[in-house]
Amino acid sequence: MVIFSTGTLLLLYKKSGDRVVYLFFIFLQCIITSVNASYLESYEVLPMMATVVFIISGNFIGPTLIHFLLLFPRPLRNYHRLRIFLWIFYIITGVFMLFSSFQFITEWRNGSLFGPVFMKLNTTGIWTLNILFFLAAIITFIQFKTNKNTLVRNQVILLFIGIFFSLFLVIFLALFYQWLNELNNRVPFVFPMINTINRVILVACILVAILRFRIWNIEVVLKKVLLYLVATAVIILTNLLLLYLVDLFTLHETNATRFIVLAIAVIVFLMLRDRLQRLIDRVFHREVYDSATVVNDFEEKIAGTYRIEDLNSKIARGLDDIFHFKTFILNLRKEGLTYESTSSTGYDSQNNNSEFIIDKEFENRLIKAKVFSPGELEDQEILPVISGSELIVPLKKEDEPFGFFVCGPKKSERIYSMQDIRVLSLIARRVIALFHTAALYEKDLDRQLMLERERARISEDMHDDIGASLTRIALMSDMVKNRDDVGDGARKWLGYINESSRGIMEEMNQIIWALNPKNDNLEGLVAYIRRFAFEYLEPSKIRCTFDLPGDLPVRALSVEVRRNVYLVVREALHNAIKHSGATQIDLRLNVEDFGLKISIKDNGKGFEPDKLELHGNGLINMKKRMNDIGGKIDINSKPGEGTEIKLELNIP
Repeated sequence: MVIFSTGTLLLLYKKSGDRVVYLFFIFLQCIITSVNASYLESYEVLPMMATVVFIISGNFIGPTLIHFLLLFPRPLRNYHRLRIFLWIFYIITGVFMLFSSFQFITEWRNGSLFGPVFMKLNTTGIWTLNILFFLAAIITFIQFKTNKNTLVRNQVILLFIGIFFSLFLVIFLALFYQWLNELNNRVPFVFPMINTINRVILVACILVAILRFRIWNIEVVLKKVLLYLVATAVIILTNLLLLYLVDLFTLHETNATRFIVLAIAVIVFLMLRDRLQRLIDRVFHREVYDSATVVNDFEEKIAGTYRIEDLNSKIARGLDDIFHFKTFILNLRKEGLTYESTSSTGYDSQNNNSEFIIDKEFENRLIKAKVFSPGELEDQEILPVISGSELIVPLKKEDEPFGFFVCGPKKSERIYSMQDIRVLSLIARRVIALFHTAALYEKDLDRQLMLERERARISEDMHDDIGASLTRIALMSDMVKNRDDVGDGARKWLGYINESSRGIMEEMNQIIWALNPKNDNLEGLVAYIRRFAFEYLEPSKIRCTFDLPGDLPVRALSVEVRRNVYLVVREALHNAIKHSGATQIDLRLNVEDFGLKISIKDNGKGFEPDKLELHGNGLINMKKRMNDIGGKIDINSKPGEGTEIKLELNIP
């Protein structure tokens, strides 16, 4: 009973605001008093006061047990309506306790202890306790029928076992009270022993039900205490056995013999330690795994996911892969006390994207950022989304609630261990970081979309306004130049104007093409190079052949890459027209898994690539442009054998 009482004090320390713990503490003190005390046949004041305490404690065992069972493992349905009957029990018990105490004090003062009136009251009290224990058994049965959760039912079964033993003793005492009194007079230790065993079974069952299935955050301490107790037992028993064998086969013991025996006992424990630890873990129904590996695997599965919708579903699936929930819901804060269920497992799809409002008590629990169970909330019907759940895991960002996980039972029907809770807390912090990264990605994506819209607008404005103006200048200069009344000098300058405006139009078309976000892909680059090469070589006598793939993969290309590749191809074609004297140019393009290869080959007179200074800055600029975009250029040429320029570029 001292061990039980110490365990209850630890519960009071860990769960100072839990009514269930307070009730169990009061109930346990009543049990301890009833087990360790009895009616004292003494006329001194101190024994009289001790007997009165014994009477009070015995009367309050039943009501406190019923009150406890109405709230544990979960508050019974319509608990608020049943509280009036609970108060009736307390009042009746209180009145009966006062009357019994008054009668005992009266008989004590009159010098006639345990008279017929008091004995009649005592028998009535036993029958009353019998009725209350019977009601307690009914309540546990109702709890078992109304709760479909396997874990809750396991708790109720433990409670029912303890109540059954106590009820059996109380019924036996009520039916055979006189006979048991006579037996107790002949054999004084029998009745106290039976009473103690039944009370110990009752308290042990309730305590195990609480510690084994409720989240008390003291499991590590309990497991260590159990391991130390088992270690002590193993060492002592091994030591005694070995000493017995020594005494059996030797004449006498020595200090050296005792030391060797103790050392062997310790070694035996060390050899059994891991197996004993596994047995203790099995008692607590724990699944042992490597926390670091689990968290790393979770992060790997979600790495590279930046869309909020995809992230929500992947988080739910990733957690389900670890714990195998029957039910799970991820809830995120929208604004204020309004939250939204964004993804779930084990529920109908209609539960997703449903909004609900939490109260301040729930928000305060989330701000603490510690895992808790729904039963720890004052209002048991606070939210429909937490009904039937086992744990609530807060998500906290910068001292503000961000959301929470609602974790239902596991499919394996195993309970959540402290390791599970630590892993869930760690994953909750990682989830906050993932959402933060996703939010930054979406902001960057919005910025990119805004830039693309602006590029498209500029490209359209340049095409519509500036392009139209340049075209009008070129046409007007052509019209004026062809008039008969225009002199040769003016016609010459008008020709310059016409050529300049058309050159500007060509450069502007390149800028418009580069700016238009619709062309930010491989297909846009290839189409533009083909059209440009055809138009650029058409006035010359050079024949051009194209070897391009029919189906191009979808590959995104930045403005810088498209522009530099185009300018390098343009410079290669320009050099072929200006310097090579070629009659044929072959333009070939190959797309590989992660790369693009372009070849421009002519049948001209060729040159020596080592003497680039003979050809101006064109080839130097080509190399620089390819280096700027992380590509390579290879110039193969010999005098009289033509020239081939190869471009290589890695693209994702």
